[in-house]
Amino acid sequence: MSARDTGDAHAQDGGTAVSGYQGPAPSGEGTPMSTQATNTGNATATGDGAIANTGILTIRRSSPQKPAAWPHQVGTIPRRVELFQPRAEAARLGEALQDGGTAVLGQVLTGMGGVGKTQLAADHARTLWRDGAVDVLVWVTAANRTAVVASYAQAGVELCRADPNDPERAAAAFLAWLEPKKNAPRCRWLVVLDDITDPADLVGLWPSASALGQVVATTRSREAALNGTGRRLIEVGLFTPAEALAYLTKALAAHGRTEPDGQLIALAQDLGHLPLALSQAAAYLADADTTAAHYRILLADRAIALADAAPDTLPDDQHHTVAAALTLSLDRADTLRPAGLARPVLHFAAFLDANGIPLTVLTSPPALDFFTAHRTPTGSQAPGAVPARVGESEVVAALRALHRLHLVDHTSSTPHQAVRVHQLTQHAVRDTLTPDQHDTAARTAADALVAAWPEVETDPVLAQTLRACATTLFGHAEDALYRTDAHPLLLRHGRSMDGAGLPAEAFAYFTRYIDTARRCLGPNHRDTLTARYRAAGCQARAGDVPAAVEALAALLEAHTRVLGADDVDTLRTRSSLAALRTHNDRSEELKELLALLGDQVRVLGPDHCDVHDTMRRVCILGAELGHREQAITQLTELLAWEEEGFGADDPATQATREALAALGTRGEPTASDPDLTQLAEVLDDQTRVLGPNHRDTLATRRMIALAVGKAGRYTEAVDLLVELLGDENRALGPDDRDSFATLSMIGGFRMQSHGPAAGVETSRELLARQIRILGPDHIDTLSTRGDLANWLGFATSAADAVVAEAELITDLVRVVGPDHQTTVGVLGELDDWQRQSRTKRELAATMRESYETLVTIAGPADPSTVQAAGQLAQLRADEGDRRAAATALEQTLAALVERLGPDHPAVAAVRANLNFWRKDDALCFTGSADEVAYAVTTTPSGHPSTALKSLDARPDDLLAKVDALDDLLANVDDDPNTTLTGLDVDLTTPTGTAPDCPDPYAIVPFEQGHRATAAATPAFAPVPAAVPPMPTAPPTVAAPAATQSAETQTLHLVAGQNTLLPAHAIQDLLISFTAAGTPADLTLLLTGPDGKVASDDDFVFYNQPQIADGACRLLPEQTADGRRAGQATVALARLPEQTRRVVISINMDVETGAACDELVAPVLTVEAGNQTWTFEPQRDPEIKAMIVVEFYRHSLAGQEVWKLRAVGQGWADGLAGLARDYGVTVD
Repeated sequence: MSARDTGDAHAQDGGTAVSGYQGPAPSGEGTPMSTQATNTGNATATGDGAIANTGILTIRRSSPQKPAAWPHQVGTIPRRVELFQPRAEAARLGEALQDGGTAVLGQVLTGMGGVGKTQLAADHARTLWRDGAVDVLVWVTAANRTAVVASYAQAGVELCRADPNDPERAAAAFLAWLEPKKNAPRCRWLVVLDDITDPADLVGLWPSASALGQVVATTRSREAALNGTGRRLIEVGLFTPAEALAYLTKALAAHGRTEPDGQLIALAQDLGHLPLALSQAAAYLADADTTAAHYRILLADRAIALADAAPDTLPDDQHHTVAAALTLSLDRADTLRPAGLARPVLHFAAFLDANGIPLTVLTSPPALDFFTAHRTPTGSQAPGAVPARVGESEVVAALRALHRLHLVDHTSSTPHQAVRVHQLTQHAVRDTLTPDQHDTAARTAADALVAAWPEVETDPVLAQTLRACATTLFGHAEDALYRTDAHPLLLRHGRSMDGAGLPAEAFAYFTRYIDTARRCLGPNHRDTLTARYRAAGCQARAGDVPAAVEALAALLEAHTRVLGADDVDTLRTRSSLAALRTHNDRSEELKELLALLGDQVRVLGPDHCDVHDTMRRVCILGAELGHREQAITQLTELLAWEEEGFGADDPATQATREALAALGTRGEPTASDPDLTQLAEVLDDQTRVLGPNHRDTLATRRMIALAVGKAGRYTEAVDLLVELLGDENRALGPDDRDSFATLSMIGGFRMQSHGPAAGVETSRELLARQIRILGPDHIDTLSTRGDLANWLGFATSAADAVVAEAELITDLVRVVGPDHQTTVGVLGELDDWQRQSRTKRELAATMRESYETLVTIAGPADPSTVQAAGQLAQLRADEGDRRAAATALEQTLAALVERLGPDHPAVAAVRANLNFWRKDDALCFTGSADEVAYAVTTTPSGHPSTALKSLDARPDDLLAKVDALDDLLANVDDDPNTTLTGLDVDLTTPTGTAPDCPDPYAIVPFEQGHRATAAATPAFAPVPAAVPPMPTAPPTVAAPAATQSAETQTLHLVAGQNTLLPAHAIQDLLISFTAAGTPADLTLLLTGPDGKVASDDDFVFYNQPQIADGACRLLPEQTADGRRAGQATVALARLPEQTRRVVISINMDVETGAACDELVAPVLTVEAGNQTWTFEPQRDPEIKAMIVVEFYRHSLAGQEVWKLRAVGQGWADGLAGLARDYGVTVD
């Protein structure tokens, strides 16, 4: 080493002046090195102890003359923060010795950044030092091995005279000094290793076990190496909510500030109760003179980084902001195996729920693709090399690396919530992403959620976790999910909420979805319209049917205008609107659904799931309207088709099987042993396919219990329902709304088995749950209050029920309005209880008032109004005024006839009720099961006859006889000798001219009259003549025409659609292909079972216009208005058995090389009698020959039929390709 040409050096006041070199003798690899100084300047020093030197001055450090006296401290304990709070972890640190004090306990405080590990260790050290419990305290900042060695070396120098010039030896000397020695003075020591980054840095540096010493370490790591012999890990967690509130309150008070506890509690939740974040938040509030509410807005603002929410000067000598402290370990995590993967995994997890992310999301194909593309490059990867695809095991390894450094919590035992991340860690990580990186990660997270989301939700816990992840993602990057379309996750999330029994919450969600979709995509985008459809359905299931009907009606107009009347979404909206709009009128709903079914088959084809849904609903409605056997027959046929076409486990098949089973239990509801075989089979299938905890599986168990209860086995039903309720509480949670339904049924059957008091008790329990979960004004809560009022009436008195019902009506009018169906229903119940609690005269007055209110609110034809009219009629009759009773029904009858027509079953029932109360029959009774009234005649001896007359109609010429009967009966009491002898003869003797039609008053035996009346009742509501009242075959058989008149019926086909040809059509078909533009040749091919022609004789074209004895032949081409029409006739019935298919094709001119896009408005038409089928193929520029349609044989119910299918596909090489694939030789 050399120093030359140095200047002068001057020092005063005891300083040292050197011109040249000062320091220890340099050495290299243990060998002394020479030092030279030339041309040095002058050195001058003055003062006591001053040294002046020119040239070389070598100073060698030496060890202290003697070790430092005890007590002695090496290193500086961090300053105690101003608002340090004692915590449970501090108490655990005090438990230093175990096994009777014979072994050291090395305690490792581990936890995420910012939880206060260092402060806990410092408090422990300071306490021991203050209390004289240790003689030597060494505080080591253990960020790396060099820092540990340096601190140990300093302790070795001060405590055991180690050589300061050799840190490694000095450190070793210190560790040896810590070892207990025989006859040496007892020294109690504490070594604190603060902030260990890598446990490997401590290899060989952990102090040995000693009865006199303690080791306390702090680290973010929780690697197994830290939990060695004689050491235990102490997990330092977040503040508890109480600790967080206490800290914020004290911190703000120190600055003269106060905040409402509610705001501080919310702020602590937003900060995840992280002590470091609470400290910096309190400092920010004080520095910025702002409120906790405003600070929360800053945190929630996605445009503001977490670092921007930190104070300018950090409190308590802190070195890092929360954002920096939380991500300090990420660089190290990225170096752990699998290298480069920890960072993208954490970036991905930063967009999902902090409280739990399913492992299946992180290992889904979209997630693996993201990790592969964004893996941090490592030095081992060759430049330009394509990275290997990341595997699931590597993702788990990356999670373990992040877990070891407290960046995530990974728990393999809870796979549905395998990964947890502190919300501020997520915030800090997202802040590091560019806008493009942010949106890419967000959309990939959405893709991963959709990929991991099961179509059938069999696990409620998993579904809830996925919904929580989706909600978190929407909060961080909602706009990124609306680009050209709405991301599928948006719809999947809402469907899951609705399916989980949360219709009100789902409605609120879809309402927000609609607003965002309108803003990002526009009001007419299909996804916006779909969200409106889903919202309306949720609104109806939440109890607001009128609003849902209004929303669906507006949506139907928008669907028709934007998408067209035949769009699948338009048809679905029609279906939902029909069900809701006519939910009180089953026959009207059936009428609309039958009309819809024809359009669905025409547009979607008979095998579409929507067609099957409508068929199923039609059958259910038919059963409700009294045609149960026919409905069961149709559902059985539908089920057979679905099992063959869709499979036994398809949701449509399951739904039909469930509907069929439900109908099977309604045959004899009062039987003591109902047949539950079908429901049991459905339950077995659902348990196997959906799982025992699926909502549908549990619903079927509820249905079985209901059937048992309806059979009068109330105790058994209650036992089944109680067991079900326990399973629902476990699987769905005690607050799930399906459990409310189960509890309601328990109350009903308990009342039947144990009396009304038991029903009151259960209803009160249910009501308390609903008020807590749903709120007092929810429609379900209000409905339960109605049930409770009824039980009170049965258990105590009618007066109690009247009071409860009156209070309920007030709330119903306030919440849902006076015309809501629940309000109307409770009004009717109130009338019932008032009838029992008042005199007949008082009751009649009240009933009249209620009836008039219903007429105004619901209309005279509403079922509740009709019921009230009947009750009023009964009251007036009880008072002895039968004429007034009849008058009460006349207004209702007129309104029903105007609305439903004279032949509607409801009209017949009211008419029978009206006739019953007219004072014109000797004796009357009602066949209640059939809602048909009859009058009993008398025998010549004056006794009641076995004959009856129907009261559904009465010719005017019979009224005189009836009046005469009235007079006769009126005088019976005055003249005891009066008899009814000859009455039968009088009634059957015509007065004046006999009517042309059979007399409806003709005397007939009861059974004959019953059958005749039942047969006269319409099977279903009136429907268009072309649509059968009940489907008579599976959906592919019945394909109603789209447009029809008295002469023709036309069905417009779409590509892929097939339809059954009627029997007459296979005798003679006329095929026409018309188009303008470039000419195209019409050709026909007859193929066998192998799909090819048997010979060239089976190919019909312009050079061979006829085959099969004329069964298939081409007609001369026609031209009109610039359009050419190629025509052919086909007689399918005349084709030989081996011909399985007739292919109708076109091929463009080979010479010109034209493609199908040069056709203008091509249309193929098939005509058979008054029926026509049309198909408009696509004008594909890549196709030069095309199969337009084909006829093919099909087996249906054991019989062979012919079907027509629209195809519209072809070959780029034209006729050559067509001939090649069908085995035709073309020269």
